[in-house]
Amino acid sequence: MTRIGLDCKLYRNTATGAQAYNSPTWVEIVNVKDVTLPLTKGEADASRRGSSWKTRIGTLKDASIDFQLIQEDGDASFTALLNSFLLGTPIDLLVLNGPITDTAAQGLRATCEVFNFQDGQPLEGAQTFDVSCKPCPAVNPGSTPPNQPIVPVWFEVPGAP
Repeated sequence: MTRIGLDCKLYRNTATGAQAYNSPTWVEIVNVKDVTLPLTKGEADASRRGSSWKTRIGTLKDASIDFQLIQEDGDASFTALLNSFLLGTPIDLLVLNGPITDTAAQGLRATCEVFNFQDGQPLEGAQTFDVSCKPCPAVNPGSTPPNQPIVPVWFEVPGAP
């Protein structure tokens, strides 16, 4: 099935407490447009003398969740993203290629910090913020044993074939 960006979704986890990561409450961030999810991987040279070809091995993966956020007074997601930028507060994000109710939807889940919150004030357009979120160190207090590191994961909506 072909999907278009309009049908894709960006969510943040609003759950609190020790089980917030294990039992998320996903709220769609609706005031966004043009979301991009660049996924990259470092590489190590694995070339050897027995070949005339250069070979490589993948190393650390990297991701960022980049989007434009439209300014809306009273928007709790705007406040959470701004606080992540200003205070370094981690924010649990989920980028999906469809709604969380779609068992074919998949995407990246990552606990991030906002590293860019650039204000755009076009003369003939809505005020927008260019936002860039990147995975940050985080632990899961509800894990067994407690405080296991949280790493980005490829998320598939439960019930997917």
